[in-house]
Amino acid sequence: MMQNNRKRPQTAPARLTQRSITDFFVSNGRTSRAGLPKEGSLLSSQSSSAWNMSTFPVYDVVLRTLARSAEFEQAESAICTSILPIMRRLMKADASFTYAISLVDYKGQPSILIVVSEPNRVRGLLDSTYGGLPVVFLKGVVSTRASPADWTTASKNLTQQIGASISCAGDSHAGTLGLFVQQKSTKAVCALTCAHVAQPVPAVPSVPDSFQPCRIVCPADADLREMLAWLDTTIAKQETKLACCETDPPKWRATALCRKALADSRQQRATLLSRHDFGTVCAMNVHLPTPSNPFYSDCALVRVADAANVSIERNMIDFRNHVCDGFLDPETLTYRQMLVKIGRSTGLTKGRVNGYKFVASMHSPFGLAEEFWSFATWNEDCQASVSTSGDSGAAIFLDGESKAVGLLFGGVMVEVETQYGPRYVDLTLFQSIVVVATLLDIECLDA
Repeated sequence: MMQNNRKRPQTAPARLTQRSITDFFVSNGRTSRAGLPKEGSLLSSQSSSAWNMSTFPVYDVVLRTLARSAEFEQAESAICTSILPIMRRLMKADASFTYAISLVDYKGQPSILIVVSEPNRVRGLLDSTYGGLPVVFLKGVVSTRASPADWTTASKNLTQQIGASISCAGDSHAGTLGLFVQQKSTKAVCALTCAHVAQPVPAVPSVPDSFQPCRIVCPADADLREMLAWLDTTIAKQETKLACCETDPPKWRATALCRKALADSRQQRATLLSRHDFGTVCAMNVHLPTPSNPFYSDCALVRVADAANVSIERNMIDFRNHVCDGFLDPETLTYRQMLVKIGRSTGLTKGRVNGYKFVASMHSPFGLAEEFWSFATWNEDCQASVSTSGDSGAAIFLDGESKAVGLLFGGVMVEVETQYGPRYVDLTLFQSIVVVATLLDIECLDA
């Protein structure tokens, strides 16, 4: 008989509407080609990616990154001299007002992008062009990317490695374990994340005089409860299945597999509980911009309790076994270079870096951050979300390399008009990893 050598076409999984074992291991969108694991086994965040895919074709790209050019110097200067003063006035009149401004490619045209919550309110206050570039007003609100822990948004990473869910003990919010590093002076093994993830939310937004040595848990408390509930349900099903299999001959393969799956699930439950206490905050740096010092920082260091068992493998970035081995200044990145991140909520996602920084404002747990400059990345080809709530603290890496370039702290979901109607593009904001390393006196984890 002639063998059929035709390969089965690869298809993307359908969007799931109910939580099930498939929900647990497969996030919406692109996943590992390995498919679903055996019952009771676990996958790390690198094996799943919660792509929040848009429904319009990839060729209808609206918002692209833009390369730096001397042609746009006048427009770039106009942002500081003509546009920002008006933004300041609006913020003084409305405490909820936020903005994000940069030079981008909008529908094939280099443009000045202004993202505000009420575009019509701002449109009449500004000229239609500056420095020869048109002004584009889009709707969106800039915010941090920490969030109340919501199991339905988590990438279901149960391992203590980059991308894992973390929070202060007892806190209802969750963020992301960004990267394992070590202190230069003591060589102590630590985990890097954002300060607004590793500190309790102040009753009144303000920058604390010093950090609180909070106990950090991994996964976050709310996520742990859901993980245990899922495992308990799985164990109950496996026990019922094993009881049925016990009547079969002892050497039957199905019986042995049932016993192993049940033992694995019980071990995973015990491991979750024993490793829940992750570490203690040992350093932090928070600075909100001022007119005299327009610098923004939001980073924290957690000394890991179980440091002896932390290896560089926990800094695995992607499927190609890249492990973070250095820091790269994002100022050296060129337009359209691809970046990758692993977050608590969206797993492994990619985006291209914009040639121009964004100047933005947002409300943080520590107060209002005005006129801070931030690097930005977004997925311009398929309009997927690079990050969402719960991804604060995730490290940003250069795709295909082993270098970290940034620490994710916020973003803005922008509404754009297309021929298929309004759609949303996520603009993810991150701070320089080189600056963070200097502020916290850290270096890469030794091999």
